[in-house]
Amino acid sequence: MDYITKSDLHTHTIFSHGKDDIEGNVKVALEKGLTTIAITDHGPGHPLYGVKRDNIKVMRDEIDRLNDKYKEINILLGIEANLMTIDGETDIEEDYLKYYDIVLMGYHKLGFKLKYLPHFIIAPIFSKEKWAEKFAYSYKKAMERYPIDIITHPGYGINVNIQMLSQFAKENNVALEVNNSHMSMSLEDIITAVKNGAMLTVNSDAHISSNVGNLSRGLDILKKAQVPSEKIINMLNKPVFRNNRRNAL
Repeated sequence: MDYITKSDLHTHTIFSHGKDDIEGNVKVALEKGLTTIAITDHGPGHPLYGVKRDNIKVMRDEIDRLNDKYKEINILLGIEANLMTIDGETDIEEDYLKYYDIVLMGYHKLGFKLKYLPHFIIAPIFSKEKWAEKFAYSYKKAMERYPIDIITHPGYGINVNIQMLSQFAKENNVALEVNNSHMSMSLEDIITAVKNGAMLTVNSDAHISSNVGNLSRGLDILKKAQVPSEKIINMLNKPVFRNNRRNAL
């Protein structure tokens, strides 16, 4: 099965805890033949490496400038928001949605409200399957509340019931990510997600520019699962994103 990958929709820069600037990521994407790249730094709710709110407009202006400079690639501004509570609250903020072209969301260690530490860290140790179902509902509530396009690295950091999550993702038109860095979705998870009708995406989660477009491990497991290219949004010419600021792919 041959895949023609057109985009990397999950990359980080110096605006959160990446090592390179936006243009550095763009240049590598061009070198690797991509036609779209998304800059998706960590949401402002993370206490250690969340993007500063004042920088979101700065990033928007820089990406607009780079889109004028590099006509051969489409550069999207996004956010990788944090799942903050078991009730599906995130750090996606209404005032900043106007700047984003794409919205990602996932669980990150310490990226939640501290009063929920027993729920995210302690309770799942004693009741793994029960909490995997609870976290699936946490994602469901977030998808219903916010214009999320992609759930990043499901299963990384917290166990989540993929059977349930993929059904919820299908219902809300949200893609599940095969993350080339964390590889949190197993072969069985991917097969289950596709069987349930969910869309998938494969992304680098690059934190240094040289890793932009590095999708080899993710593509290998997608091939093993025999996922049709039309079920992977990186292969599509014009995927539609829920936030729909520009819808320019």
